[in-house]
Amino acid sequence: MASLSVDPASVPPYVRTLARAATCAECPEPFRRAAGILVESHVAADEWEPCVRAAVASSPSGGDEATRDREVADLRRMLPADCEMRMLGSRAAYEQATRAIREEALGLKFRAAAGRRGANCARDRRALLRYLAFCRKAGVRTPWPVYSPVFASFLDDASRRSTGSKGGATVKHGLKVAFLHMRDHFGLPAELDAPVLFNMTPVYKGDSDTATSPSIWMVSEWERLSVSHGSAVIRLVCSVAALASWLSLRAVHFVGATVLAESNEDDIRVNLARDKDGSTNVWAGCDAAGLLGRFTWWPAFMACAKRDGFLVPCITVSNPKNPDLASATVVPGGATSASMKSLWELAFVAVGVPIARQRALRFTGHSARHFLPCLAEVLMWTAALRDEVGRWATGAANAKRLKCGPRYTVSANRALQVFLRRQLRLAGVAALPEATLGSGDERVLPNFHDLADSPAIVNSAQFGGPSFVPGFGAVR
Repeated sequence: MASLSVDPASVPPYVRTLARAATCAECPEPFRRAAGILVESHVAADEWEPCVRAAVASSPSGGDEATRDREVADLRRMLPADCEMRMLGSRAAYEQATRAIREEALGLKFRAAAGRRGANCARDRRALLRYLAFCRKAGVRTPWPVYSPVFASFLDDASRRSTGSKGGATVKHGLKVAFLHMRDHFGLPAELDAPVLFNMTPVYKGDSDTATSPSIWMVSEWERLSVSHGSAVIRLVCSVAALASWLSLRAVHFVGATVLAESNEDDIRVNLARDKDGSTNVWAGCDAAGLLGRFTWWPAFMACAKRDGFLVPCITVSNPKNPDLASATVVPGGATSASMKSLWELAFVAVGVPIARQRALRFTGHSARHFLPCLAEVLMWTAALRDEVGRWATGAANAKRLKCGPRYTVSANRALQVFLRRQLRLAGVAALPEATLGSGDERVLPNFHDLADSPAIVNSAQFGGPSFVPGFGAVR
């Protein structure tokens, strides 16, 4: 506390553990920060001093730029010696420049990737602390470069140590993001293959996105049942589920949604009334085709939507707590939040996943939101490309940290959205034979981790992502 300039009286008496100190809002910020570093790095008792010094150096005592510069300086001290040379491109480029020129160029690169108040650097530094602590414990004498076998063991160890409710899934995801960020932006020498990057990370993440993605087999089944099922209500349910999967939408997006006038038999163009961030009139679109070919149901679906003034009609079931296919009926009016919840539960029931199993596997109304981003991740697309098909809160049209509504008022983003979904559909078609092998859970559970090193994925034209969109130039 003395090194942090913290008055012991300012710490509540009930704060007796590091975990409690790291999360107690009533503790002083430098104290919380030091406790958080100690908890996350799992350091031994004799290694606490450098962690506390790091917390002292990076504790907030100025504006955003000052905090960012401190975080950058702390990270630079931890990175391997040759990282800055790699950031400038080559040893020749590094040696050609004077020290002043090098510092100016490196400063620009670090600040550009540091994030607000240096948040990205702080995350990366904590990840390095954990990695180096693991290497010391495991007897790894040469931690650099970061190679797949050691990194995979590191992720497993971090997952086992996690006490979170999601079984270490968010820990693995955060560490993967940190090391890829350092590799791509800070020159960290790391050679990580696809199985390590993706087999080690479940297809669901933390926060509000805990839903499990539907499998490729599920989406293909929804497409098949949307045409072949004998019940009109189940055809409707499966059509909406397939549509949501290709548009990366959650259930609530369909409440108040409408078809736009420019939609036709080949193009799906819809207007979403609202998003959870408060955006209204959000544009979304894709081709009227999926894993099994053209959506033959779309022309009639579109005509009804234009006539009625809403995209999805309302459905009811006899027992909303345990909906069944036999009792589902369509009633006048557009979809409500309650009817969309029932619709999604029926969609999973239609492909053989009962309600209890849905809850155990985390299939919810958010599931379709993850289908294309998971497929894009297996294809090793950059974060910028994945953002365009699902995580709409970032990107070129989002410089002011606006959400998806303002982003898709930009016509270039609309064209990019449609183009990228077309590319993902082609990759999905190539992976479909392998993704639909087996039975039961082998098909129901999303098997993106199995596809990570599949020849159908690795050898596809979409592996690595497109470098440009025809008519709109480079996308990365």
